[in-house]
Amino acid sequence: MTIQQEDKRTIRKQIEEDEQRVNQQRESGKKIISENINNLSMEFMRPDISDFSFEINHKDFDCDRVSILDMNRRVVMKVTEEELTDISSSSTPEVRLRFEARLRAAVVAHYKLSIPE
Repeated sequence: MTIQQEDKRTIRKQIEEDEQRVNQQRESGKKIISENINNLSMEFMRPDISDFSFEINHKDFDCDRVSILDMNRRVVMKVTEEELTDISSSSTPEVRLRFEARLRAAVVAHYKLSIPE
């Protein structure tokens, strides 16, 4: 095996490892969003809020965005794949709190909820 072939294999392996790490961070971000939505569902005593799904719509111009859909498949919020990795368990508390506030505002607006005082 030549040095060039070995370099290509090493680069290919590094790319695969990076992609795997990013995919794990995205899944971690989805898990965090799920936990936040379940908490909002309990806070507002609305079990229907916790019935949601994630979807990437390839017909959308925003194919780097993941839609959070309610049980009727209406968009509650869109997040970028980058945001999913940013809010993963490795993120700072500030990043997560900022995202949680955005998610809360989107859920409140979508379900037309009144915020308890």
